[in-house]
Amino acid sequence: MKNRNSLKDYAILVTLFVNSITIISSPVEVYIGYLAIFTLLPGYFKKYTFPRSMGAIYLILILSGLFGILIGNNTFGQFIKILLGTFVSYLFYYYVILDYKKDIKYLFELYLKGAWIVTILGIVQFVSYQIGFIPGYSWSWILNKWGLIPGGAFGVRVSSIFGEPTYYAVFMSGAAFVGMYCLMFKKNYYSRTRSVLVVVFYFLTYSGNATAGIAISFFLLIFNYGFLRYGIFLIPIGLFGFKYNYDNNFEFRQRYDSVIEIFSTGEFIIGKTHGSSIVLYNNYNVAIESFLHNPFFGGGLGSHVTSFEKYSLTQDVPVYGFNLNSQDANSMGLRIISETGIFGVLLFLFILSKYYVFRRKEDELNWVVSNAILVIVALNILRQGHYFLNGFPFYIWLYYFNWKSANEITKENPIVNE
Repeated sequence: MKNRNSLKDYAILVTLFVNSITIISSPVEVYIGYLAIFTLLPGYFKKYTFPRSMGAIYLILILSGLFGILIGNNTFGQFIKILLGTFVSYLFYYYVILDYKKDIKYLFELYLKGAWIVTILGIVQFVSYQIGFIPGYSWSWILNKWGLIPGGAFGVRVSSIFGEPTYYAVFMSGAAFVGMYCLMFKKNYYSRTRSVLVVVFYFLTYSGNATAGIAISFFLLIFNYGFLRYGIFLIPIGLFGFKYNYDNNFEFRQRYDSVIEIFSTGEFIIGKTHGSSIVLYNNYNVAIESFLHNPFFGGGLGSHVTSFEKYSLTQDVPVYGFNLNSQDANSMGLRIISETGIFGVLLFLFILSKYYVFRRKEDELNWVVSNAILVIVALNILRQGHYFLNGFPFYIWLYYFNWKSANEITKENPIVNE
């Protein structure tokens, strides 16, 4: 990958991959990556015009949010915090893509470069744990929002520089998709060795999100390359991976069994049902109640906290921890349902379906980018509720501009040679 501006490149990578260092923790969390946003955005704002489509969407969000405050569904402080956070983040990454001349290939390679660095650090963490070298695997002395998570067949769940293994599993899923693709079809986005390491250490997070990421990747590969040709081979591998994780990761097994039970019966027992399953189900219940009371536009950005206070099933539980995800709903999908209603749901469905790039032999790159990003977005929607953590808006914009790039290639090569 050719160097453009190494300092700026690494600043962007920090915003995408480092969520384990906070500069300020209260009243709002300010991550180290925000420094790049605060530094670069003023210059971008002077240089580039404001995107009209984004302005129209935010006008609706502002009006619906203010209405939610008036009728008691939200507080002004929560609304402004989330409104400004999402607005600044989406605007920043829009300008980043313009600043890089809409060079999708370069930006995607930049992501893969960052993912490889994260993988190397994950290898260091894993090996250090096996040999008992504490400074090599326990990094809380550097990262102030990070914790070592024991578990798995080897005693530790790989998290690298991410705050938790689950974040590793979500934001490294695009690289894992590329690694799987390279291994299966002998492509060179990653070398064979790098592909193996990226996929293996992705799996060693022992996260349910990693299992889901691998499953989604398998589905997309089968969907695009043909079920009969590859499904018979890939599905058994996927099932084996799931069974291995289920048999060797007590935490994953307990969470999986608890989720199936609680969503099947609607019942849970404090102390018996896994806590994270209760948190997810509780936020699901809150989101549905919020949606039923405010179906068209939800309660407004930031309103899930207020909805949680109204509809939580664990309000009277005197045990710490069940309200920790009251702000982010434990899932971006649930949060979108709760805070933006039908408008938000349809907007995301439109983006993901309209701007998806189907596979064409003359346009391999745009297909790979589209599917890798789709895995990242899907996992965020399933189990990560922060609207702009780890540069999530970057992937939405890259998904869109990648589609535009693919359209240009389609105009130049209108005949599909499959």
